[in-house]
Amino acid sequence: MSKNDCLSELESIKSKLYEQLNSIKYAINDENHTAAIKKLDENNCALCKMMKENVKFRSSNMGASLFSELKLLHTNLHDDYNKAIEILRTPSKKGLVSKLINSNKINNLELERLKSYYDDLGITVDATINMLEKIMRRVHALNESRWENQEALVEDEKNEANLTQNSQKDIDEDTWNETKE
Repeated sequence: MSKNDCLSELESIKSKLYEQLNSIKYAINDENHTAAIKKLDENNCALCKMMKENVKFRSSNMGASLFSELKLLHTNLHDDYNKAIEILRTPSKKGLVSKLINSNKINNLELERLKSYYDDLGITVDATINMLEKIMRRVHALNESRWENQEALVEDEKNEANLTQNSQKDIDEDTWNETKE
């Protein structure tokens, strides 16, 4: 991954964070939007995917302290978003009138909780975006030659990990064969 690819990926993540925040806002204002909202987990989170890939590479180029702060904000982001989603996904207890008119509207108490979670999520998204902007400034300031050297180190680490894994398999097979004899 090049420096420009990393910067564009970070920019994309920022826009996805705003989309997620807006999805909760739309769900608060219109219950028809709740069907499109998915629970946020590591399989559908762009920030999760970015942080998992080449962790040493990312942390060294983004700065270890910024990267660890981003990880904490990221955890809080998942928690706040999923709390809001839980309210939207949990069917509210219906009274007789609601059952008769088939209303799926969130009751007032749940709506207030949802608005509170939305406010918390907004604060977390803002903090996460500020952190991503700090990281983008750092990545942008990095010398291109250092970036290329880091990419080579990542490749070396991957190759070394594969060799270690393969040699461990060989050792395990040899040990297994010796115990069979």
